[in-house]
Amino acid sequence: MKYHKKFLLLMLVILLLVPLTGCSLIPNLAGLKNTIPRTTSDNANTTVKETTTTQKSPSETSHEIVTSSDESTTSETGKTDNSKAATYNNDFTLKDLSGKEVSLSDFAGNIIVLNFWATWCPPCKAEIPDFVEVYNAYKDKGVSFLGVSLDEDFNALVNFVSDYKINYTILHDSNSAVSNYWGIKAIPTTYFLDKEGNVLDSVVGQMPKENLISTIEDLLGRNKT
Repeated sequence: MKYHKKFLLLMLVILLLVPLTGCSLIPNLAGLKNTIPRTTSDNANTTVKETTTTQKSPSETSHEIVTSSDESTTSETGKTDNSKAATYNNDFTLKDLSGKEVSLSDFAGNIIVLNFWATWCPPCKAEIPDFVEVYNAYKDKGVSFLGVSLDEDFNALVNFVSDYKINYTILHDSNSAVSNYWGIKAIPTTYFLDKEGNVLDSVVGQMPKENLISTIEDLLGRNKT
């Protein structure tokens, strides 16, 4: 009985800590290593290529993820811009909820808040309203938000985005190709990128609204043209 009470107390502490530390993806991403593969594929449509000869995380080096059929990047206007793809770091391409291919480099020139998350993750859900509010405040100030969902259930994702009124771009990483490539082991994980796609900062776990705002303000100050 004594040990039983200790076990229950330990489980209670773990459950209380989950919203703060994030949802572990280790069971979901079994076999994930610290090193990043030089080349992986995403449903045979997306190819991940490392632009350096050493294997490092996106925060340490530059990567390019391009479609296997055409190594140019598709912009928001539907035109290809090879020069942008060639100079933008850490690029990748995934489909949004309407099935349109969207690249990270489509937001080149802006500070990007890149958030890896899922609808089944409590701290992810908790921070979404703050992300929507902060996005609305900064979307016209050179800041873009981009959510990469690890959900397997596409319908659940679509319903969640509608219910939470998420109005920034959400991409579906259905087979975790991009999240694996970035070495995501827990969600939410949020990256802050500069105008050229370089990683400037990252946070694992739920991000308080005031911290999100202060980080954006700092990056805008550092990236004035």
